[in-house]
Amino acid sequence: MDDVLQWAITTIVGILGIIVGRVWQKYDQTVEKDKITFAKTLEMLPSQSGAISFLRTHDFGSAFRPIENLEELRTFRDHCSRPEFFYLDKELESLKMELLKSFNELDDRIYAETSTRGLNPGLYRIRSPEDYEDVNSEQFLAVRNELNSRARLICEKYDKLIK
Repeated sequence: MDDVLQWAITTIVGILGIIVGRVWQKYDQTVEKDKITFAKTLEMLPSQSGAISFLRTHDFGSAFRPIENLEELRTFRDHCSRPEFFYLDKELESLKMELLKSFNELDDRIYAETSTRGLNPGLYRIRSPEDYEDVNSEQFLAVRNELNSRARLICEKYDKLIK
């Protein structure tokens, strides 16, 4: 009887060891895959230069070059549509998608509320009151505040993703 009990315990411990090993291996692969995706994210969106730095410091009340200033975020958006550019960790993937959504919303508002009228090619600014019919400068300030708020939101989402 002792031999059977010892055999059963040994078998159970062995099976549990195999299960734990496979779970750990899958976890290790998940962490490694997410590290690669994270490194690509930091490469595309460095915190101290480029689009993120621009969004942290720019006041949308002045002119800017959205094609140049936000190019890194557009590259990030393009990568987000690729099947290999995803996080296996659901929380990280969710944060990435929140960042992407916030950028898409800002990008849409930029093109809806800015123009190149009277500026050098590629330079945009919020439409001036003359560009609106029967609208005063309160609209300019409202748009400026909205774009600045959206830019801050992107920076907050970015910080949350990479911390």
